[in-house]
Amino acid sequence: MKTSTNLTLVLVLAFVSAAAGCAGSGSGDDVVGDDVGDDMPPGDDDVDTTTTPVGKYQMQSEFDMATGLPGTVGTIVNGFIDATDGADDPGRWLCDLAADQLDGTWGDIAHGACSLAGGYINDRILEIAPDFVDTLIVLGNDFGQIAKNFGLRSELEITGSDTAFMSTHTTTGINFKLDNVDHIFLLSAYGMDNVVSPNVGITYDQTGALTIAAHEIPLSYGSVLRVGLDELIIPSLDPFADGLGELLANQVDCYQVGVALQDAVGFGSVSMYQDACEAGLEAGANLVYSQLANLDSTAFKFGISGGQARATDTNGDRKVDEITRGEWSGMLDVAGAQAPLTDAKFTGARM
Repeated sequence: MKTSTNLTLVLVLAFVSAAAGCAGSGSGDDVVGDDVGDDMPPGDDDVDTTTTPVGKYQMQSEFDMATGLPGTVGTIVNGFIDATDGADDPGRWLCDLAADQLDGTWGDIAHGACSLAGGYINDRILEIAPDFVDTLIVLGNDFGQIAKNFGLRSELEITGSDTAFMSTHTTTGINFKLDNVDHIFLLSAYGMDNVVSPNVGITYDQTGALTIAAHEIPLSYGSVLRVGLDELIIPSLDPFADGLGELLANQVDCYQVGVALQDAVGFGSVSMYQDACEAGLEAGANLVYSQLANLDSTAFKFGISGGQARATDTNGDRKVDEITRGEWSGMLDVAGAQAPLTDAKFTGARM
């Protein structure tokens, strides 16, 4: 019985202790000196839920230049077309190009022969350079593509705090779109300076709306297009050609052209016409390059009046990571002649 009584007493004491413990775990506000919860994290009202756009972003912009191109670009494209669009082309075009290199009477006689024997010369040229026409057609089409549809690679560095933000927008490269494939070339790799647009205002609100204020992006358009021609288009047509002159020369056997011209004219030497052919091809290439160089003396700039986009924090770290659905508004200014920027889009990603 003693053992049973002791066991009963132990059970009673345990029950009393448990009950007391439950009573002590009530509201801490009713217990003097109770510091339970002092180390707990703050409530939702104390958490900073503000997302910031401050940081540096890699930007990609695309423009449709079809309505704002300088006239010189059309002249260059038409020059390639002129070489292939006649009934006697490219033979007649090559013949005239060679005849232009001959002085005085020889030149007049050669031009006359080109006119009278254009069909014969063209037949011979097509035998000598069967791929020449196709090459010039592709060259003109591709050049037209990169001139009208290209983009800018840039960096947007946003500074500031709260709701007051500023930025520096630095254009670092060109993105040529050829047959819907992007090809990026950095300006610094081709001796051109980055284009820096400082003190560009930024507005951002917690809904994710991002606005980039007005600024200008001036470019050396001729130098940019020459990069596209020399570094993108020509290597795609002939990986061994160093420039337009070599591309044309590699397509045409000027010795055989000299034979054809000598046969057509009836006098003069084959070597004279061969030299005229080589000089003519080089002159044709240099004409294109000089036209591109002239574009650099023409004021050419993107006048951005504003940019609207969505800014998103994708990983929950309260920092904007992606800029999407961006649209530029403004004008393309070419030597004072303006055309609206159309289909001008941009995106960005935190660097």
